[in-house]
Amino acid sequence: MSRTLSQNTSDNSVNKGPNKALDIVFAAKTDTGRVRKHNEDAIYSNSDKNLWVLADGMGGYACGEVASALTVETIVKAADNGTEITSAIQAAHAAVISR
Repeated sequence: MSRTLSQNTSDNSVNKGPNKALDIVFAAKTDTGRVRKHNEDAIYSNSDKNLWVLADGMGGYACGEVASALTVETIVKAADNGTEITSAIQAAHAAVISR
């Protein structure tokens, strides 16, 4: 199973104001690869929040899809609460380790 997301942010607030520097066009895709039968990766993309997260499910380890989903969920919630990205990533790491 593959997952694909794409969006053009040319009308996004990233590009407004006196410091308009670039248009962001992005696409994201995960793939099961040649060995696994299911996809354990998790992707989150939201140009309105300027947040893109990809968590590799580490196929071959128990519950890789759970860890990747928890990672993305934790980072998104932390970012929504105003947490800096480094702290959000550390919170996701702690959440996975404690699971």
